Amino acid sequence: MSWSVNVSTTVTVPVSARYIDEFLRLKCAPDLLRFFNKCQHPAKEVTETFAAFRMVRKQLGSENFGRNDFTCIVPGDGALPRTGATMAHLTRWEIISVDPALKEEGENAFGVERLQCIKKRIQDCRLYSRPNLVVLAVHSHAPLQAALDIASNWKEALVIAIPCCVPQAIQDREEYLKCKMSSTQDMGIFSQKNEVLTWKIIRASR
Repeated sequence: MSWSVNVSTTVTVPVSARYIDEFLRLKCAPDLLRFFNKCQHPAKEVTETFAAFRMVRKQLGSENFGRNDFTCIVPGDGALPRTGATMAHLTRWEIISVDPALKEEGENAFGVERLQCIKKRIQDCRLYSRPNLVVLAVHSHAPLQAALDIASNWKEALVIAIPCCVPQAIQDREEYLKCKMSSTQDMGIFSQKNEVLTWKIIRASR
Protein backbone atom coordinates (compact mmCIF):
# COMPACT_ATOMS: atom_id res chain seq x y z
CA MET A 1 0.00 0.00 0.00
CA SER A 2 1.32 3.45 -0.89
CA TRP A 3 0.39 6.75 0.64
CA SER A 4 0.52 10.21 -0.87
CA VAL A 5 0.40 13.40 1.08
CA ASN A 6 -0.48 16.77 -0.40
CA VAL A 7 1.15 19.64 1.41
CA SER A 8 0.27 23.25 0.68
CA THR A 9 2.19 26.22 1.97
CA THR A 10 1.00 29.78 2.17
CA VAL A 11 3.64 32.43 1.80
CA THR A 12 2.78 35.94 2.87
CA VAL A 13 4.34 38.53 0.60
CA PRO A 14 4.59 42.04 2.04
CA VAL A 15 2.65 44.36 -0.26
CA SER A 16 2.11 48.04 0.41
CA ALA A 17 -0.82 50.15 -0.79
CA ARG A 18 1.04 53.40 -0.12
CA TYR A 19 1.01 54.49 -3.77
CA ILE A 20 -2.74 54.02 -4.07
CA ASP A 21 -3.17 56.03 -0.86
CA GLU A 22 -0.88 58.77 -2.18
CA PHE A 23 -2.70 58.91 -5.51
CA LEU A 24 -6.15 59.17 -3.92
CA ARG A 25 -5.06 62.02 -1.65
CA LEU A 26 -3.83 64.22 -4.50
CA LYS A 27 -5.91 67.23 -5.50
CA CYS A 28 -5.05 66.40 -9.10
CA ALA A 29 -6.24 62.78 -8.80
CA PRO A 30 -9.46 63.42 -10.78
CA ASP A 31 -7.39 64.91 -13.63
CA LEU A 32 -4.92 62.02 -13.59
CA LEU A 33 -7.59 59.33 -13.32
CA ARG A 34 -8.48 59.66 -17.02
CA PHE A 35 -4.97 58.47 -17.90
CA PHE A 36 -5.25 55.35 -15.75
CA ASN A 37 -8.87 54.20 -15.74
CA LYS A 38 -8.92 53.00 -19.36
CA CYS A 39 -6.11 50.49 -19.01
CA GLN A 40 -6.56 46.82 -18.13
CA HIS A 41 -5.03 47.05 -14.64
CA PRO A 42 -5.35 50.65 -13.37
CA ALA A 43 -4.06 49.99 -9.83
CA LYS A 44 -0.95 48.28 -11.20
CA GLU A 45 -0.25 51.19 -13.54
CA VAL A 46 -0.69 53.71 -10.71
CA THR A 47 1.77 51.89 -8.46
CA GLU A 48 4.38 51.66 -11.22
CA THR A 49 4.22 55.37 -12.02
CA PHE A 50 4.23 56.42 -8.37
CA ALA A 51 7.12 54.09 -7.58
CA ALA A 52 9.14 55.96 -10.22
CA PHE A 53 8.00 59.29 -8.79
CA ARG A 54 8.96 58.18 -5.27
CA MET A 55 12.46 57.30 -6.45
CA VAL A 56 12.80 60.71 -8.11
CA ARG A 57 11.74 62.35 -4.85
CA LYS A 58 14.19 60.19 -2.89
CA GLN A 59 17.12 60.94 -5.19
CA LEU A 60 16.51 64.64 -5.86
CA GLY A 61 14.32 65.86 -3.01
CA SER A 62 10.90 67.47 -3.44
CA GLU A 63 12.47 70.93 -3.10
CA ASN A 64 13.66 70.58 -6.70
CA PHE A 65 10.18 69.99 -8.11
CA GLY A 66 9.56 73.72 -8.47
CA ARG A 67 12.72 74.45 -10.46
CA ASN A 68 12.65 75.28 -14.17
CA ASP A 69 16.05 73.86 -15.15
CA PHE A 70 14.85 70.22 -15.35
CA THR A 71 13.71 68.23 -18.36
CA CYS A 72 12.00 64.88 -17.81
CA ILE A 73 11.88 62.44 -20.73
CA VAL A 74 9.52 59.46 -20.55
CA PRO A 75 10.34 56.94 -23.30
CA GLY A 76 7.69 54.37 -24.16
CA ASP A 77 4.97 56.16 -22.18
CA GLY A 78 2.14 54.39 -24.03
CA ALA A 79 -0.93 55.64 -25.88
CA LEU A 80 -1.95 57.63 -22.81
CA PRO A 81 1.09 59.27 -21.16
CA ARG A 82 0.39 58.21 -17.59
CA THR A 83 3.86 58.82 -16.18
CA GLY A 84 4.39 62.00 -18.17
CA ALA A 85 1.05 63.49 -17.11
CA THR A 86 1.74 62.59 -13.48
CA MET A 87 5.14 64.30 -13.53
CA ALA A 88 3.65 67.38 -15.21
CA HIS A 89 1.06 67.68 -12.43
CA LEU A 90 3.50 67.08 -9.57
CA THR A 91 6.48 69.17 -10.75
CA ARG A 92 7.15 72.40 -12.65
CA TRP A 93 9.53 70.66 -15.04
CA GLU A 94 9.44 70.35 -18.80
CA ILE A 95 7.99 66.91 -19.48
CA ILE A 96 8.43 65.06 -22.78
CA SER A 97 6.58 61.78 -23.35
CA VAL A 98 7.70 59.79 -26.38
CA ASP A 99 5.85 56.83 -27.91
CA PRO A 100 4.75 55.96 -31.47
CA ALA A 101 1.35 54.90 -30.09
CA LEU A 102 0.47 58.23 -28.41
CA LYS A 103 -3.10 59.36 -29.13
CA GLU A 104 -2.15 63.05 -29.12
CA GLU A 105 1.02 64.96 -29.81
CA GLY A 106 2.40 68.47 -29.47
CA GLU A 107 2.74 71.02 -26.66
CA ASN A 108 0.35 70.92 -23.70
CA ALA A 109 -1.00 67.61 -25.03
CA PHE A 110 -4.15 66.15 -23.47
CA GLY A 111 -4.74 69.60 -21.95
CA VAL A 112 -1.82 69.18 -19.51
CA GLU A 113 0.50 72.17 -19.12
CA ARG A 114 4.21 71.55 -19.79
CA LEU A 115 3.51 68.10 -21.23
CA GLN A 116 4.92 67.63 -24.72
CA CYS A 117 4.00 64.43 -26.53
CA ILE A 118 6.05 63.15 -29.46
CA LYS A 119 4.56 60.37 -31.55
CA LYS A 120 7.82 58.67 -32.53
CA ARG A 121 10.28 56.05 -31.37
CA ILE A 122 12.73 57.53 -28.88
CA GLN A 123 15.71 56.69 -31.13
CA ASP A 124 14.16 58.77 -33.94
CA CYS A 125 13.98 61.96 -31.87
CA ARG A 126 16.36 64.85 -31.34
CA LEU A 127 15.63 66.79 -28.15
CA TYR A 128 17.07 69.78 -26.35
CA SER A 129 17.35 69.22 -22.61
CA ARG A 130 17.72 71.65 -19.78
CA PRO A 131 20.91 71.17 -17.70
CA ASN A 132 19.26 68.62 -15.37
CA LEU A 133 17.78 65.60 -17.11
CA VAL A 134 15.47 62.97 -15.63
CA VAL A 135 14.57 59.84 -17.60
CA LEU A 136 11.71 57.63 -16.42
CA ALA A 137 11.22 54.29 -18.17
CA VAL A 138 8.22 52.62 -16.54
CA HIS A 139 7.76 49.15 -18.05
CA SER A 140 9.04 50.68 -21.29
CA HIS A 141 9.86 48.73 -24.44
CA ALA A 142 12.08 51.55 -25.74
CA PRO A 143 15.91 51.41 -25.62
CA LEU A 144 16.90 53.25 -22.47
CA GLN A 145 20.30 54.49 -23.67
CA ALA A 146 18.61 56.30 -26.56
CA ALA A 147 16.89 58.70 -24.15
CA LEU A 148 20.32 60.00 -23.12
CA ASP A 149 21.82 59.91 -26.61
CA ILE A 150 19.09 61.98 -28.29
CA ALA A 151 19.07 64.72 -25.62
CA SER A 152 21.56 67.56 -25.95
CA ASN A 153 22.84 70.10 -23.39
CA TRP A 154 22.27 68.08 -20.21
CA LYS A 155 25.01 68.02 -17.58
CA GLU A 156 23.57 65.73 -14.92
CA ALA A 157 21.04 62.95 -15.36
CA LEU A 158 18.93 60.77 -13.13
CA VAL A 159 17.69 57.67 -14.95
CA ILE A 160 15.06 55.43 -13.39
CA ALA A 161 13.83 52.23 -15.03
CA ILE A 162 11.27 49.66 -13.91
CA PRO A 163 11.87 46.90 -16.49
CA CYS A 164 9.28 44.41 -17.68
CA CYS A 165 9.98 42.15 -20.66
CA VAL A 166 12.64 44.37 -22.26
CA PRO A 167 16.01 44.69 -20.47
CA GLN A 168 16.97 48.25 -19.57
CA ALA A 169 20.61 49.30 -19.44
CA ILE A 170 22.88 52.35 -19.58
CA GLN A 171 26.36 52.18 -21.05
CA ASP A 172 29.24 53.57 -19.01
CA ARG A 173 30.78 55.81 -21.65
CA GLU A 174 33.98 57.86 -21.66
CA GLU A 175 31.98 61.11 -21.73
CA TYR A 176 30.38 60.20 -18.40
CA LEU A 177 32.52 61.46 -15.54
CA LYS A 178 30.28 59.49 -13.18
CA CYS A 179 27.82 56.69 -13.86
CA LYS A 180 26.61 55.03 -10.66
CA MET A 181 23.90 52.38 -10.77
CA SER A 182 21.79 50.90 -7.96
CA SER A 183 18.92 48.43 -7.78
CA THR A 184 16.08 47.84 -5.33
CA GLN A 185 12.80 45.95 -5.15
CA ASP A 186 9.68 47.98 -4.40
CA MET A 187 6.88 45.98 -2.77
CA GLY A 188 4.50 48.87 -3.38
CA ILE A 189 4.39 47.92 -7.08
CA PHE A 190 1.47 45.60 -7.81
CA SER A 191 3.52 43.39 -10.13
CA GLN A 192 6.18 40.73 -9.95
CA LYS A 193 8.24 43.05 -12.15
CA ASN A 194 9.04 45.37 -9.25
CA GLU A 195 12.77 45.98 -9.62
CA VAL A 196 13.68 49.66 -9.73
CA LEU A 197 16.98 50.51 -11.41
CA THR A 198 18.59 53.90 -10.83
CA TRP A 199 21.55 55.59 -12.51
CA LYS A 200 23.09 58.92 -11.52
CA ILE A 201 25.23 60.35 -14.30
CA ILE A 202 27.46 63.39 -14.64
CA ARG A 203 28.60 64.20 -18.15
CA ALA A 204 31.79 65.96 -19.18
CA SER A 205 31.27 69.50 -20.48
CA ARG A 206 30.99 69.77 -24.25
